[in-house]
Amino acid sequence: MQKYEVNLKYRPGKNMELADTLSRAYLPNEKPSKAESLVEAINTSMLQFLLIAPNRLKDIQDETAKDNTLQNLGAFIRNGWPDCKTLVPELIVPYFEIRDELSIQNGVIFKGDRAVIPQALRKDMLTRIHSSHLGIEGCLRRARESVYWPQMNTEVKDFIQKSESCRTFDNNHAQGIEPLQHHEVQWLERYC
Repeated sequence: MQKYEVNLKYRPGKNMELADTLSRAYLPNEKPSKAESLVEAINTSMLQFLLIAPNRLKDIQDETAKDNTLQNLGAFIRNGWPDCKTLVPELIVPYFEIRDELSIQNGVIFKGDRAVIPQALRKDMLTRIHSSHLGIEGCLRRARESVYWPQMNTEVKDFIQKSESCRTFDNNHAQGIEPLQHHEVQWLERYC
């Protein structure tokens, strides 16, 4: 405690807003105004934490508004899901198993904290994910940080395996490398 300069101030119990775990004091029963609720909702927007550039985010919002599948998906998110998968349109079936993780904010559909990418932007997104040539696992790790679409893992793997530059430097195609030679270990008498 010698490192710190402590300033103690007395505060009467009735003025303490957060009670400790053993206290019987309760918070006042006041509801925040609609304006305060809106400000709080704006401040906690998931778009702030998304690892996507603002211009790309605008593209995602615009394409989501045009994408028929994502518009139907948005309707199910807002209005509720049926209990049975057979009651869901065929285009929405891939999202049925993850329905509890889906939400909408500012025109973007989220799966957890990742943006659902519209069909029209997926090819471009694959190119951007692969731009650093990190290999399959590196690109998948990069993609899983901020984006999602059904069958994304398979599409990323296929895209990278078809990449000419990655196949050129792939370890399986490397030539002129000799395999590791194993040598017998010779024991000295003092260790035996």
